[in-house]
Amino acid sequence: MTQSVIKSISRLQNSKVGNPRFHIEMEDGTKAATLSNAGWAYSIVPHAWEGKRCKYEVKEYKSGYRVFDSVEI
Repeated sequence: MTQSVIKSISRLQNSKVGNPRFHIEMEDGTKAATLSNAGWAYSIVPHAWEGKRCKYEVKEYKSGYRVFDSVEI
């Protein structure tokens, strides 16, 4: 897992089944969205998480699209 500080979190359109999605940017330059229908995305509180140190894993698809597999505060 990689460590960094969360720079910003913005809300994206919900997934097709109504689950929340977010775009997260880290201070180390990593940018990605949460995985569609990821249960852990319900725990994200943008104003409380910004500026916090976290551990994260990113998955990159062949198309170049990147998603966070996990983000732990």
